[in-house]
Amino acid sequence: MFAVAAEQYLPVIDAVDEPTERSQVVGLLRHAADQASGIGDYALMGTLLAAALSRVDPSETDTLLELRTARHAALYGMGRLDEADEEYRAIEAAAQESYSSGCIVGASRRCAARKSSMMRAQSCCVMSRTPVIRANTRGPTS
Repeated sequence: MFAVAAEQYLPVIDAVDEPTERSQVVGLLRHAADQASGIGDYALMGTLLAAALSRVDPSETDTLLELRTARHAALYGMGRLDEADEEYRAIEAAAQESYSSGCIVGASRRCAARKSSMMRAQSCCVMSRTPVIRANTRGPTS
């Protein structure tokens, strides 16, 4: 249901300029991306999250980290590993900037959420570079 509403914003996303509407649209896109994630539609998830990232206020570091982490997972799910690596570097830079701007790790709930987001992104990124060994599903060959 949210995906239908969210997809209507995609063609006009650049026209969403008013701060309150931007915030509402980002929330709608995030919710729709969560639903897409639940059914494994990583392409839709990636599209919705990219649109949300284009409208989020750069000062909303927590939201940026959450959106980027979810987009990283979507890119990984689609097998777009080079783009996932780029997204990971953006997550890392945003987290470093956030920490250096006065956030002491573990000192607040928001910092704990940032740390958790980074840990999820790191584990996903590590997994994206792990070689996949496929089992022989045809059985023994003679």
